Amino acid sequence: MGQAPFDRFCAALATWALRRPAVPGLVNARLGPVAAVLRPEHDPFEGSGQTLTSLLDAMREQSGAMALADVNRIWMFGQLAAMIARDEIDGAVAEFGVYKGKTAKLLRLLCPERDLYLFDTFEGFDDRDLGDDGVDASGRRALDGAFKDTSEAAVRAFVGECASTHYMPGWFPDSAGDLPRDTRFALVHVDCDLEQPARAALEWFWPRLSPGGAMIFHDHGSGHWPGIARAMDSFFADTPWSPVPMPDFSGSAIVRKGRG
Repeated sequence: MGQAPFDRFCAALATWALRRPAVPGLVNARLGPVAAVLRPEHDPFEGSGQTLTSLLDAMREQSGAMALADVNRIWMFGQLAAMIARDEIDGAVAEFGVYKGKTAKLLRLLCPERDLYLFDTFEGFDDRDLGDDGVDASGRRALDGAFKDTSEAAVRAFVGECASTHYMPGWFPDSAGDLPRDTRFALVHVDCDLEQPARAALEWFWPRLSPGGAMIFHDHGSGHWPGIARAMDSFFADTPWSPVPMPDFSGSAIVRKGRG
């Protein structure tokens, strides 16, 4: 996504937010000037088979208004997609922790020219990942039933089928075993909630992340899943890189690999 498409993306997002009263007024105030200046004549994704407006409406229908209160997060993905295009960062895009596919579909629209790899069990947490987060017996029972209201078939139907979208079901990193060793990534989104899979994601993706590429971690600072911050802080403790917190509702953090 170059600068002109990114400008249209920002304007379309702003216009969409301004027309929906469920989106907080503070966000409307922030995005309003963008919409007023750019005033797009058409959606930036027109012709892709899915417009940004219809995607946002689908996200709202799927998860309610709260999913759209975090417009900053959607804006962040647009900025990062524009960044890797502008800087000509080589590699695919990946998401680890797909759930129902909302962010996956956004990534598909933002990076239509890149391969997109979607890693998930598509049936909730794997038991092998539940042991390292200090979860007691009652909490473990709750986690055992979490995020099971999805399926690979449902995500395929929502995100769509194309030759460059790769569904990778199973326990990570075993589910990545068939990828060529020289596969590289420009942008990786991790939304796995637990410490053990977050560590696995860092150990597997970071060496395969192209210089100038970025990893986004959901819930680093949300307070809901403290294992994410532990995994990131430990992994990057003795490196030149550090997680940078984002001001979104989800407590995301970004780490960009140096280019030199």
